[in-house]
Amino acid sequence: MRFESATVRIKAPAKVNLTLDVIARRSDGFHEIRSLVQGIDLCDELSVRSRAGGGVSLRCTGADLPTDSGNLVVRAIERLAEVAGWNAGVDVELHKRIPVAAGLGGGSSDAASALLAVDELWNLAWSREALARLGAEIGSDVPLFFSMPSALVTGRGERVEPTRLAWRGWIVLVSAKLEVLTDRVYAMWRPSDRDPGVEAVPSGLLTAATADELAGYLHNGLQAAVQRVYSDMGCLLEEVKRQSERGAWISGAGSTVYVPCDSAEEAARLADRLRGMGSTATVRTVRTLDETMHNH
Repeated sequence: MRFESATVRIKAPAKVNLTLDVIARRSDGFHEIRSLVQGIDLCDELSVRSRAGGGVSLRCTGADLPTDSGNLVVRAIERLAEVAGWNAGVDVELHKRIPVAAGLGGGSSDAASALLAVDELWNLAWSREALARLGAEIGSDVPLFFSMPSALVTGRGERVEPTRLAWRGWIVLVSAKLEVLTDRVYAMWRPSDRDPGVEAVPSGLLTAATADELAGYLHNGLQAAVQRVYSDMGCLLEEVKRQSERGAWISGAGSTVYVPCDSAEEAARLADRLRGMGSTATVRTVRTLDETMHNH
């Protein structure tokens, strides 16, 4: 077997949940969900390189994360090697920019990008569909990152249908310095949190041309559960709402509140106001991904 010196580099984009409906608890312990997800240009970066010997070596900068099989990147590569019958070792460098446990999908995106990078490194030529199916074994959110820039996810998150939104713009992210644990949030979800009047995929959301139009359809069925477990998130959400002219929403089951904006100037003004409110939260402005911007 030859070991190539080439390094494959890839970006792993974050996401926000524009809608998130929790439908019911499932018999397998997961929850049935339906969520419209939008990719954003806040990205982690991975570099992967083959080496002699087996196993996966991971070095991470930008966040204090496990570098063994407790990391989805390691788990994904190990599983791909097992299924593909490949026994080469892999060195991975992961530079984190996406905040951890923030509801932005960083760990799942890293795993998806690792599968794409190693597929290229080893010349496996697997389809995205095959990689996504493998990714579903690693984590519920991994498959959606093969269908960026936007997608509808159902089931426990493993069923993904690419979608196209008319709106493109900027999003202001406000991330609390708080690790929100997804399992705790889902455990606190109550059936009464569900709004039975919410459409499966509102057509108006897909065709919305402005952030104001878009905002009329945004919702998160886990938002109440997040605030039950982490009262600080409720305080942050209300602070951001007071500074925003169109509302604010929590992304997924995480520690990030977001607001859509139509222009870089509008986003910058809002970000300045939010930075001035004295919170320890980190404020970022990002753009929505489109087909020409993402590298998946």
